[in-house]
Amino acid sequence: MTRSRLALVTGLVLSAAGISPPSQARAGLLTSYNLVTTGDMEMNSHVNYNTFVGGNLTANGAVFSDHSFSGTTGLTVVGSISGSNIQVNGGKDLVVSSFGQGSDLVLMNGGDKVLGSGLPALASSIATQMADASAAFKSLSAGASNTVVLTNNGQLTFTVGEIDTLGRAVFSVDGSIFSNNAYQNGYSIAGSYADATSIILNVSGTTILHNHGQFNGEWNTQGVLAKTLWNFSDATSIDLHKNFSGAILAPRAHLTKGSTSTDGSIFVKSLLSKGETHSPYYSGFDPTSSIQAVPEPSTLVLAGIGALGFGGYALARRRRG
Repeated sequence: MTRSRLALVTGLVLSAAGISPPSQARAGLLTSYNLVTTGDMEMNSHVNYNTFVGGNLTANGAVFSDHSFSGTTGLTVVGSISGSNIQVNGGKDLVVSSFGQGSDLVLMNGGDKVLGSGLPALASSIATQMADASAAFKSLSAGASNTVVLTNNGQLTFTVGEIDTLGRAVFSVDGSIFSNNAYQNGYSIAGSYADATSIILNVSGTTILHNHGQFNGEWNTQGVLAKTLWNFSDATSIDLHKNFSGAILAPRAHLTKGSTSTDGSIFVKSLLSKGETHSPYYSGFDPTSSIQAVPEPSTLVLAGIGALGFGGYALARRRRG
């Protein structure tokens, strides 16, 4: 047993005694994952950080956790795994509901294959938190002086003119902007965006097509990306043909990404992706942090077997292959 594994077990003992061990996961769902689907995922590209698949994973040439980040879990799959050339990098773990559902197809580069308990319940909790978070964002009133205006150079400019007491700049956005060729020179951000801790954009529409315009200037800096979240609360279908900047929350939607990259985390119902999912983690206002903290799946695994003691840990914690 390595030192890090022993530390996790020690954390369980402290927890059982009513002492809270240091958390290994960020507080709140939206700030804890790079990519989440509550249903199935088809992936043919790379994900920078950690991924949670609430249904089945079909992957060909996919690489998960291909950048360094804190935490032990790179990929969690509740359902089955199929495909070829699937990798989990960076010494991160693969967590599955049961062995023999395709886990043997995954190449581990330094991490372990872990048998998780209670993953369906975790998936259900995540689905509820995504829906609740989306509704909470939708209920926020847009700032009266937060404007979206087409400028003379053919760019759609989002100007932050009002920030609420929690540091949130809230916009209401018509989803048709993403397919309007009048905005072919893309989207820019202006005003007091640097003073906001969160930039929340509530997008209307059930079917979203992004095939015009790109994100320009400050939209592509890590500071602005990390605090930007696009809330597609009503969307059931999102189709991205252009690179996209900022976190995406769409609990009811199937997201299709061609060979396009997204810079920011993704939280959707299901996904077909041939493009890369990049960092950063979303770091802005997260309603789920007041609902409950979402532990890493590997922590859940240990919690489920903690009562078995160290002998049970040795038998049930992990199995390679």
